[in-house]
Amino acid sequence: MKMYATIKNGLFICLVAFLFQNTVLAQATPAKLTKKTGDNADEFLSDSLMKLLRVKNPLSAGVFAGTAFLYDNKGTRELVPGDAVIEKSPDKASYTLFDQIPVKFLNNVLFKTGDTLDIIHSIRSIKHAAKTANLVQRIGVAIVTKVQDKKATVTLIAMSDVITEGDRLKKAEIFYPMSIDTAVLPERHIEGEVLTKVESTVLPYLYQTIVINKGALDGVELGNVFTVYSGAKDGVLKPSIVGLATHVGENSSSLLIIKMFDARAAPGNKAVLISRAILNRESQ
Repeated sequence: MKMYATIKNGLFICLVAFLFQNTVLAQATPAKLTKKTGDNADEFLSDSLMKLLRVKNPLSAGVFAGTAFLYDNKGTRELVPGDAVIEKSPDKASYTLFDQIPVKFLNNVLFKTGDTLDIIHSIRSIKHAAKTANLVQRIGVAIVTKVQDKKATVTLIAMSDVITEGDRLKKAEIFYPMSIDTAVLPERHIEGEVLTKVESTVLPYLYQTIVINKGALDGVELGNVFTVYSGAKDGVLKPSIVGLATHVGENSSSLLIIKMFDARAAPGNKAVLISRAILNRESQ
């Protein structure tokens, strides 16, 4: 069954609901890497950074499933992914675990009883590549329990945020926990800039998510590690944060902040690829 949960002893252990809970970025033996040469000679993985990357426990599936990202509508008119929408409830402003939720189908796409669905929430819109892009996030999982005409009822089995009228639903994707075995120097130079912080805070913080304007079409891969620079002093760039790519779209990527040097990182700052983490897929 397609969901973020693993069934053990008859209980659903939901990974989405415990976003970042199993993210352990310490307590490991550092690996030795050679210093990068050339124009970015100061950009290399030190032992201290490898301690952040090498993990004792795997990054949970919920880290990847719950990462907010910029939605690429690929020419459609929809700014939010999904083939169904949560309808207004006559007696509920929001939903809790195991609630029965009324939904309406969109785009002539029909689900069937037993289908597992992701619940997608629209956070806000931003300008990217001369068009409007929508920042969205998976915030729950539901199972279709009843279908009638162009409407259905779904049961909420996992949630990581408030679920309300207007949130979208789509066929669930499968995510796996990942361990980071090691990291290697990148084969190419990728340089972009920060588009936005996902959470609306004045200053960035550890394990916050930021979005940059480079994606798969630019060569970014899941597990890539970027340094974001907040400025320069005496002609030398000042590192502000280090981020791990936990979602990669065609033209943008979402980075989980795993190291902070200062709290000055902001939209418009330069983001440079410094390493490629080798991810190993773990069993559920």
